[in-house]
Amino acid sequence: MKNSEIKFRVFGSEYMSNPFTLFDVQEGKIQFASTAAVMQYTGLKDKNDKEIYDFDILKVGVKHGFNPELLEEFKKLNNLTSINGIGLHFTGIVRIDLFRGLMFESPENGYREPMFSRHIKILRNHSEIEVIGNVYENPELLK
Repeated sequence: MKNSEIKFRVFGSEYMSNPFTLFDVQEGKIQFASTAAVMQYTGLKDKNDKEIYDFDILKVGVKHGFNPELLEEFKKLNNLTSINGIGLHFTGIVRIDLFRGLMFESPENGYREPMFSRHIKILRNHSEIEVIGNVYENPELLK
């Protein structure tokens, strides 16, 4: 079994670094200010083979033929009136939680749930997860 590579990237005041490893930091190949935001690679890639990092903004779509009853059940279980008000896809932030693992958050409606556990039936119906930005460079995507 292949181990996931532990990678990071950093957002400074106006730039996003290229991905790097802790070995790169040890070797002095990368330096950054202590005020920079550090984002860890989740080990996952989106539908376009783009790496998904902590604080990335995802657009999650559902498969052709998606069962609308599942979406209604999902909304009812989470006390939601809509999922970001967007038809058959929704947006949110990926967060790495030390105790709960990968989390998917929607700041607009307060939704916060582990990405791959409770709603596995619904997640199986997602055909597309796409990175559309991150909270530092594209905060407008969350409005």
